[in-house]
Amino acid sequence: MNKKMLILIFIVIPVSVGLILGFEMGFRRIENIPVAVFDQDHSEFSRMLTDYVSDNSSFDVIGHAASYKDMETLLQGGDAAIGIIFPEDLYKQVRQGKSPEVLVLYDGTKMHLMAFSKAALSEILMTAQAGYMKQVYEGKLSVVPTESMAYTMPLNVTYQVMFNAAKSMSNFLLPGMLAALLQVGMTIVGVEAAQESGGGFSDAVRRIGRYGTMGGLSLILCLGIQRVFFGMPYEGTVAGGLILSLLFAMCMTAFGYLTGTIIGDRVLASQISCFFVLPTSLLGGYTFPLIAMPGPFRLMAGLMAFSWYGDAIRNLTLMKLEIHHLFPAMGHLTMILAVELFILLLATGRKKEIINAAA
Repeated sequence: MNKKMLILIFIVIPVSVGLILGFEMGFRRIENIPVAVFDQDHSEFSRMLTDYVSDNSSFDVIGHAASYKDMETLLQGGDAAIGIIFPEDLYKQVRQGKSPEVLVLYDGTKMHLMAFSKAALSEILMTAQAGYMKQVYEGKLSVVPTESMAYTMPLNVTYQVMFNAAKSMSNFLLPGMLAALLQVGMTIVGVEAAQESGGGFSDAVRRIGRYGTMGGLSLILCLGIQRVFFGMPYEGTVAGGLILSLLFAMCMTAFGYLTGTIIGDRVLASQISCFFVLPTSLLGGYTFPLIAMPGPFRLMAGLMAFSWYGDAIRNLTLMKLEIHHLFPAMGHLTMILAVELFILLLATGRKKEIINAAA
């Protein structure tokens, strides 16, 4: 077996993957989870609770909703991952020694945030409420410290999962995992197409278009099988899913074609392309949240086609999204494809010059 191939497979890849994933998950703490607040009480107490959440490094209060529908829109659009709703008579009930209900909404398409944020948010709300009411009873109502805690009833925090009410891990993971597997085949097809091509840019575009379309349809077929035979949900726009899948498949095929053009050896080009493609489900934030990664990794994820397709196709299966909700993902995939084609134009032109010079 080729010595370079053995070094690549048994030394370069394990060392690189170990270092990359180690740095990626090195924070071991999730910070700045976006939170929206719907405060119907507008009291000093509810504002204090909001401030406590905002001051905690785990959360970032990004805005205030004006209604439940507004809150749902913020969650659906991806602006917030958590929504907190304070009832109208929150402070009044607390003063009366009752246990008011605070509703916390979670975006079920971001289940990797739920376990951590639920425990952290409960601790913040309970601690803040107990401390505040202890001060009120001792300061304003002259209750002795030993008795003040007896008057302090805990908040009744109710958690509701939006868009994935069943909390199904298969619904959360499956759409992107299918794409993560199929993208490897698309990339290899791109490498093979580059080896068979005559080397011209126009021929490259035709081949990428042809095989990219086939790859997109294979994605739709795979998702359709899950929908028809295994009950995987699909709530969003079908047309949007088709366009998104075609763009993603074009990106991956073009990446393989570009790799095959730059690296003349078919086997080495396939290995290198797979090396870059295989870890994208982790590096792209699909299974490990982007907000828990170091800044450079978040920037790197923005350059990966899978980062934009994986989350978007999962959201399509779980949310009633319209096509305009997909414009950001479509725009980024189009930009990635355009950059790949531009580099390919330069590479094929350079390759043609070398061939002419050799002739």
